[in-house]
Amino acid sequence: MRLHVNTYYPMIYYEIFLIASIMSQIEQTYNINAPKSLVWRALVEPEHIIGWGGADEEDDVTMNDAEGTEWELWGGDIWGKNIAVISGEKLVQEWYGGEWDKPSIVTFELEEDGAGGTKLTLQHDDLPASEIENFAAGWRDSYLGPLQDYVESLAGEPQDDDSYEPD
Repeated sequence: MRLHVNTYYPMIYYEIFLIASIMSQIEQTYNINAPKSLVWRALVEPEHIIGWGGADEEDDVTMNDAEGTEWELWGGDIWGKNIAVISGEKLVQEWYGGEWDKPSIVTFELEEDGAGGTKLTLQHDDLPASEIENFAAGWRDSYLGPLQDYVESLAGEPQDDDSYEPD
């Protein structure tokens, strides 16, 4: 079964693809009004991660863009390892949370959109089907949505918080 949900986040359109099976996948695309280099830094630099809310303070985050880095966000609530990195373009990570026996795999891919912005594509693989809706909302509401707001504010783009339409 494949479920395609269209939703809006402040001034951008993104698509959520949910593919249901025993282990499932989430794919989300964000069109961000900020340069690719800034979006990349917000994914991998602790000071920017703190800025968008991935940690409360520097002691709560360990991250960089080196392959093999073992990282933590939110004081260790989520952790993993960078397993493949193409600096500024692609980050593939093992993700753990709670008491998972094996990691899920998260891939972030960045592309310039030709207008000075960035297309960020998230693919999250090997999730238990029972976790799909929770993680899809979490990416939007707690990770990539706030990251988008943060980098767009740094890039000087106006924010229209009234344009958000929930699922």
